[in-house]
Amino acid sequence: MEPNCASTRHKTLTYADVVRTLNDQGVKGDINDACAKLAQAMAGIMTKFDSIAKQLHTVDLLRRDPPLKPGWEALRKVGPFSYPRVQGV
Repeated sequence: MEPNCASTRHKTLTYADVVRTLNDQGVKGDINDACAKLAQAMAGIMTKFDSIAKQLHTVDLLRRDPPLKPGWEALRKVGPFSYPRVQGV
């Protein structure tokens, strides 16, 4: 049976506790690993995004449907994964 959150008391961390925890080598290693994995995942997402953008541009060039690129470009500029435009894309 899960404890009732209202009756569970949590210890408030002091500044010294937080500093001690963040200076721990294991925590630093975990943070570095997480940041590296996040950077790697974001690079993969951006690569896939650019690949999809190029495919949509190819569809636009066929002129079978209204152009998709303006909407896709707007997503690139304001979406959660906004990044500067790369030359030649």
